[in-house]
Amino acid sequence: MSYSPCDDIEPQRTALHAELEVELSVVQARILLSFLLKEIAPTVYNAGVTAVETFLRDRWLISSAYMSTNLLIGLRAHQCAVSKRLPK
Repeated sequence: MSYSPCDDIEPQRTALHAELEVELSVVQARILLSFLLKEIAPTVYNAGVTAVETFLRDRWLISSAYMSTNLLIGLRAHQCAVSKRLPK
């Protein structure tokens, strides 16, 4: 048997009553929850995915720029060390 968020509706009914002072029947609460999950959840989910994607892309760009800079500094230091050891 699969679980659906509509199976245990009592916490949502209690929250609606506490926040909005609205008393819904179990059927009304299930209809409302189904509507929210179907119509609103995908938009919120997609916004979250977009925000995470942007965050990770920015972090990757910062990290790759930092690594590139450190790599160039390391190569220059290595070149200086090698050139000092070479006979002139």
